[in-house]
Amino acid sequence: QMSAVFERFQYFRTPDVAMADLVLYPTEVRRLLELLADWYIELVDEWAKYNVDAIFMGDDWGSTKGPLISRGMWQDIFQPCYGRINDAAHKRGMYTFLHSCGHILELIEDMIDAGFDGINTYQMRLLGIPETAERYGGRVTFMASADIMSTMAIGTPEDVREETRQIVEAFRPFHGGLMGIGYGYGIPPENDAAGLQAFRDYGRY
Repeated sequence: QMSAVFERFQYFRTPDVAMADLVLYPTEVRRLLELLADWYIELVDEWAKYNVDAIFMGDDWGSTKGPLISRGMWQDIFQPCYGRINDAAHKRGMYTFLHSCGHILELIEDMIDAGFDGINTYQMRLLGIPETAERYGGRVTFMASADIMSTMAIGTPEDVREETRQIVEAFRPFHGGLMGIGYGYGIPPENDAAGLQAFRDYGRY
């Protein structure tokens, strides 16, 4: 598991300056991301020596209303970088997963095109459970739970079970492509447990 290119870019420049850089200095940002991709590919080469099965990258790309940058900017500046890392991992027999919180529905198509095998979202309800399944079910694996900002945080265990059931039912027609996960951080333990148990109860196709 590792922070990916967007978070690393923000570590270097701070979040507000990084956002300004994307508009004011796109050529320089592309070069920095190319160097970051080179570094990640070196890590992939090293991990391959230890028979690593998969790489889990984390970059939060969404607010509660939509992506943090335009889809065109994502495609132009970030997608090539992810593509290089994913290609390197796949050539060494590794799967790649991307974690992203927020409303990223319109970016998932490009994440698939960049070569990710799985998308980890803890906010499937925010994305729209039926719409996400309709557009992307069977095309990429989702690692998902009930929504951590609403249902998991302030709902009851029964609420969590019901939302988890809805997620399972939405993806059932695709006979796979869904991994049920918990969250833990700041979530009532009984809700986390309810979600995991619901995946066990409902998630048999």
